[in-house]
Amino acid sequence: MNTYNYDLATYFGAGLNEEKLKDEINSNANIVTHCADVGLAGTDAAITFSGPISAGEQSEFENVVIPAHDSTPTPDDTAPVQIKNDDGTAVYFPQTDGKTPIFQPSVIPAGTYFYGTGAFDNPTTGKIGEGDQLAMKTDGTANNEEVLEGRFITWVYIVGGRLVVFDGNYDDWLSLAIVSPASVPEDRTGTSDGNANKVSVGPFNIILPAAGDGDWNVDGSALEVGEINQSLSPVPAFTAAGDPNGWWNWDPTASPSLTPNLTGTGAYNLFDAEIILGRQANRYPLSNGDVTPAASIKAKKILPHWLWRFTLKRGASLGAAKVAIRLDTSRLKTNN
Repeated sequence: MNTYNYDLATYFGAGLNEEKLKDEINSNANIVTHCADVGLAGTDAAITFSGPISAGEQSEFENVVIPAHDSTPTPDDTAPVQIKNDDGTAVYFPQTDGKTPIFQPSVIPAGTYFYGTGAFDNPTTGKIGEGDQLAMKTDGTANNEEVLEGRFITWVYIVGGRLVVFDGNYDDWLSLAIVSPASVPEDRTGTSDGNANKVSVGPFNIILPAAGDGDWNVDGSALEVGEINQSLSPVPAFTAAGDPNGWWNWDPTASPSLTPNLTGTGAYNLFDAEIILGRQANRYPLSNGDVTPAASIKAKKILPHWLWRFTLKRGASLGAAKVAIRLDTSRLKTNN
């Protein structure tokens, strides 16, 4: 996606009808790059295309489409509901010839592939799908609790899953928590030449950027495997209004992938304590046979730094309760 900004006062002094402009662009035979979205960015019109536009297409847009733009509202015209992906791009549904949306119950984000798996990745070898099997059993005693943890070496979206239960009872349960491990920056207290300091926020510390005189050092280029920053775990940081207010940026495509944000407008924070980010399943009751939890209505992005922590609890019965787990996810690639 490529977005081009045009000052409203300069280019759209007569007004802007976002939906009409998008239709006008896509109906122009001299502009072959699809217009994905027309929106507002402050005092600019933000025109998003599916890719970069050529000089000829840009000239056609600026010299033909904009001057002829009809900004008058259509009858009963109301602002359409805009459904967005996590990266801000619009979600598009297939349509009939009459442009009626065709709803398909798919929550796989654009650009990713469905990935159903019964195993974690292997953080040691860097191999996708070759980690611990997603299977658990208790030790045969009453009230026994077992824990299984693992990671994927690149970010994934969790969509849903399925459990297959053997020898379960009514008071057995399974939980899944997504956990951010404690970040452990390099200790530079002896020289105080690091790029970070720790500041207390209750029971733990937040790690803030410093100007080369800090007691700790965050090496955002140190990768353990895949997209995982060694000993560092970004935690999402957003206001109630959805604006980023963290002190670190994380971009797995950049090098280094973890960088300080001195203005406090980054999407992530770092903490020196383990934080449970969410519970995808909490004491899910188990019975013999297939158990299909409710499907996700929106995929949740899980960073590779985070742990998937499954807890299996046997109730009052003796004998081993056994569970096999399948995770339904999506990710950018499904092989090595």
